[in-house]
Amino acid sequence: MDKKHSILVVDSDESSRKYLLKLLQNEGYSVIPAADGLSALDALKKHSYDLLILELDIPPFGGMEFVRRAGQADPEMRVIIYTGSGSLETAIQAIRYYVEDYILKPATPEELLDSVRKALTSSGRHKHVSVYEGVGVYSTEPVSRQVMFGREVQIDFARRRITCRDKEIHLTPTEARLLEVMLRYRNQVVAHADLVYRVQGYRVGTEEAARILRPLMSRLRKKLECIPGGDRWIQNVRGSGYLLNFEE
Repeated sequence: MDKKHSILVVDSDESSRKYLLKLLQNEGYSVIPAADGLSALDALKKHSYDLLILELDIPPFGGMEFVRRAGQADPEMRVIIYTGSGSLETAIQAIRYYVEDYILKPATPEELLDSVRKALTSSGRHKHVSVYEGVGVYSTEPVSRQVMFGREVQIDFARRRITCRDKEIHLTPTEARLLEVMLRYRNQVVAHADLVYRVQGYRVGTEEAARILRPLMSRLRKKLECIPGGDRWIQNVRGSGYLLNFEE
């Protein structure tokens, strides 16, 4: 690479921090690790960085507050969220703070490095977030809190749990809401912006909604792989949205 880009990695988990440090250094990047928000802010006072890679769960004030403070210190620094505690709410908040990418742990080295390369070659922080202009018209038939598929699969939205034979899949609140909304509009393509709006009530543009949903849907799909045929339940309709399609 022509320039040795500098990257600040902020993660309170030592193993995760060391993993990122080694991965990025092997690619030729100059990497400074920090275990908490205060030491990271101190590092920002001493040096300018091209990229910040941040875990949301960091002391003492949390990742999104750190993003705000880091943005004040260096408005041009790109930011990637790499977290094990992500939700739709924080993904939306990250977009509002002009974060380049939002990745859920675990991610492959290829996914991380690809995200880093794209962030470093981008034009910098986005100047604005586009306004969501409306929602589509879908069926409003209510979804039961417990849904059976055939004789083996039961989704319990109240307990955020899917039971299949002797397996139990536990869902986060965001995952349960996503699945419930998609079940409500089963066999219909739900646009990215529509899905974010119906799950969370936030109005964002199509591009931002697609970025928000990508890591969350990826994690939900991985959980559904435990169910026979579950890996085919959620289909990505490129450029349009997501479709929930399965046989009972």
